Amino acid sequence: MLAKPVQTSAVVQTVRGRAAAGGAASAARVVSRCAAAPAVLSAVLPAELADIEEPAAQAMARRVELLSVDTLGRLLQTAVVWRRPTNAGCQTVCLLHGFDSSLLEFRRLLPLLEAKTECGLLVPDLHGCGFTSAAPGDAVTPETRRKHLYDLWAQHVRPQPMVLVGASLGGAAAIDFAVRHPECVAAVVLVDAQAFVEGTPQLPGFLADLGLDLLRSVWCVAWTSAIRVPWLTRTRLQAASSCQPDGVLRQADICDG
Repeated sequence: MLAKPVQTSAVVQTVRGRAAAGGAASAARVVSRCAAAPAVLSAVLPAELADIEEPAAQAMARRVELLSVDTLGRLLQTAVVWRRPTNAGCQTVCLLHGFDSSLLEFRRLLPLLEAKTECGLLVPDLHGCGFTSAAPGDAVTPETRRKHLYDLWAQHVRPQPMVLVGASLGGAAAIDFAVRHPECVAAVVLVDAQAFVEGTPQLPGFLADLGLDLLRSVWCVAWTSAIRVPWLTRTRLQAASSCQPDGVLRQADICDG
């Protein structure tokens, strides 16, 4: 049984309220426009993102930092936004983004949580996602992400267990982590979670790669942003991203939105 969270009721209420209003919507709708604006970005982010125009995304991008996590056989520079606890008795709330996304997914929700709780608020990009790069030749799997999240907790958050907030396929990651590392988890909050699917066949590798190539394309991001076709970028590609034998959806190999 998971431990009862400390001072997290405001977090749960805020997450539920913002989920209905799209507060954890994908950050994939931010498209670069080719003019430099260095003050918008944290120094650790790639220069190509210097044209973000949305104020909420700008504010969060300025706060991104890199944490060194000894995991997967090397030091992995992990992109996070982290508001440390202001009350020593509070647990850390860890926000896990969804498919084809990054920590910027929580750009609107994070300020609301910061105003309502003294708990730590940690928003990471996990292995191979967002601004946390996988090394050439790395396998990017639920297992590597689970290992990365465990080592992030063990090296930077321990001894307090975390409250995991998982949006969309981040919910699958939260469930998977809580089942395998219950000692690290105080509670799980699921936001429109995509977790258990029965009867979804594993997609052939070349079709899965084709779907990922489509998501990587600037044309796809711009087109789906302009006409807002959620079934293309989310529902069908989530269903096609293939299943693990235990029924937990395998997250796609790229989540950089």
